[in-house]
Amino acid sequence: MRKKIGVLIALLVFIGLPLAAKATSESRNFNIKSCGNIIYRDNSGSIELYAEDIALLQEKLSSVPDKIFDPVIYSHMHVWEYIDINRNTHTRHCAGCGVSYDIISKHEAATIKKCIITYEGNEYPGHEKICKCGYAWREEMYHNMSYSMVDASHHTVSCALDGTDYCGGFTVKESEHVRTAYPTSDKTHQIICDYCGFAGETQECVFIYEGDSGDLTQVQKYCECGNYITEPKETVSGNTTEDKPDEELKAGPPAQEESISGNQAEANMGGKI
Repeated sequence: MRKKIGVLIALLVFIGLPLAAKATSESRNFNIKSCGNIIYRDNSGSIELYAEDIALLQEKLSSVPDKIFDPVIYSHMHVWEYIDINRNTHTRHCAGCGVSYDIISKHEAATIKKCIITYEGNEYPGHEKICKCGYAWREEMYHNMSYSMVDASHHTVSCALDGTDYCGGFTVKESEHVRTAYPTSDKTHQIICDYCGFAGETQECVFIYEGDSGDLTQVQKYCECGNYITEPKETVSGNTTEDKPDEELKAGPPAQEESISGNQAEANMGGKI
């Protein structure tokens, strides 16, 4: 009972103070002094009580829930427990307060640790999250991409765990194949997508990338798949080096000695020696 009276007094103080200012300003009677509530004292010492303020106070008090004045919530230490736990929420309950004061909340991760998620025979890295109510759930650490062929040019990209509780949702996208040529023989290869596994038709190798064979007379030409062939190295004239003997390849044309007569020299020097 004393607590209820204390709450009422507090309400009178906080609500009555602005009401006092309101009543004083409206009446234009600046000789009235507020005592911090709805009771006013003028210069002569007489006390006045305004019915208007009393009515407003009753209106304010009527909006205050009755449970605020329930001594139960002030008279014990709360002992919380979690009940009605489901996949989305839990209810925090105090037996001393009763069900009227139960609080329903969404789960929040109090602890997080790494784990392995097993789904349809495959394993994925994930996080196990545990709420303070004890409810535990698992989420993928990141989206695990899955690729499905659409046609010879494109495939779709999705999350392998999309549609499960482990995945928060992923929008399926479409993208082009990532092509790599793999040899099928010494002179053929096949184009395969490294993501969805799409395999094109077998194609003839095209040897256009030159490489060093380690032999001055030979050159290696590579295909994009890694196959290569060795061919004779060509000279500037177009003849292959293997048709010429080694001596001729190394030696240049024979030197020719020319004698210059004095007259030739004089002519070359513009007639001056």
